[in-house]
Amino acid sequence: MRTKIASMKYLLCFIAAVMMFGSSGIVASTLPLSAFEVCLMRLIIGALSMGLIFVVTRQRLPRHVGRRQYLFVALSGACLGLAMMTISLPTAYSA
Repeated sequence: MRTKIASMKYLLCFIAAVMMFGSSGIVASTLPLSAFEVCLMRLIIGALSMGLIFVVTRQRLPRHVGRRQYLFVALSGACLGLAMMTISLPTAYSA
């Protein structure tokens, strides 16, 4: 019985996440901002939200994970953010 309640909880969390991220395009299309500005704001809001969650829950980063893995995570996040911003840049020289 307990595992059924836990699996229902995860299913509801998954549905909520799909609804939130699935509707982000609709919300972004109504904003009077460029695609670059919307993407930058989403990245800033996401980073601040993650930081706030760590502060509120008082969780620390795991100590058994090496610094190299943290470096890879930070670099991959930076690359993802850069890719999202450059994809949404307006093309100034289109033929």
